[in-house]
Amino acid sequence: MKRGREQKTGKTIGLPDLKPGENIDVTGTREEFSGQSQITEVNHTIGDSGYSATFDRRKKKPVQE
Repeated sequence: MKRGREQKTGKTIGLPDLKPGENIDVTGTREEFSGQSQITEVNHTIGDSGYSATFDRRKKKPVQE
């Protein structure tokens, strides 16, 4: 999948409830990567370093009031 400005990839500790369609709030990163996002794809992995998940997310546009 080609990643544009709105599509990003991330990695986290294993979170079994993380699945496509879930909304997440990304914090602790540069402003361009932070904010509300929706998970579009998840790959759960168990390996030598334990359980982890890599995910693709699409940044949600701010709600206009």
